[in-house]
Amino acid sequence: MPAAVALLLLAPLLLTAALLVLVTKGRPVLFVQVRSGRHFERLRLFKLRTMHDYVGADGRVAPVEVRLSAVGRWLRRFRIDELFQLLNVVRGEMALIGPRPLVREELAEMPDGGRGRLLVRPGITGWAQVCGGNDLSPREKYALDMWYIAEASPGLDLRIVWRTLLMMARGERRDERAIGEALARLGEGRSVAGAPPARRLGEVA
Repeated sequence: MPAAVALLLLAPLLLTAALLVLVTKGRPVLFVQVRSGRHFERLRLFKLRTMHDYVGADGRVAPVEVRLSAVGRWLRRFRIDELFQLLNVVRGEMALIGPRPLVREELAEMPDGGRGRLLVRPGITGWAQVCGGNDLSPREKYALDMWYIAEASPGLDLRIVWRTLLMMARGERRDERAIGEALARLGEGRSVAGAPPARRLGEVA
């Protein structure tokens, strides 16, 4: 299984990153968040903890910019905090490539409540991530995810892996051409109508 092999190869990096979190922020090392998986199944997503638990004088949680530690910023910059989701892949809850799992509040902001993108297993990285990531609107993200589901192939997955590596090196950049094409297809109603695509790189059948 590709995910198990990747987990084994990356074990030294993951252990080093976990040790950095333990030394700088203490326990717990992992942050577990409940998100929506395939068909709205409850998914416990694993990530390295990158933020402090700061609360302001008014009792409200401090902004992300304040809570994010120096180590956490570095881990996020190179997406190392996401690599523990290989555990989710090994457990059959996620794929290496696919739409990112979101919380229900984020899904609610998407067309049709994001239901179309939940036809397949969520991924550690995906087409929306390499075409804009956090710079995308909910509609743009949904359109790109639906485009990927319709066009999924081993070749496209390898392209996403390559672009993910580039994104780690140079940061997120919007791909206006890909965004425009996906939005046009979404507007024409040509996204998948119900059947999931053929099995993709790293997805557990």
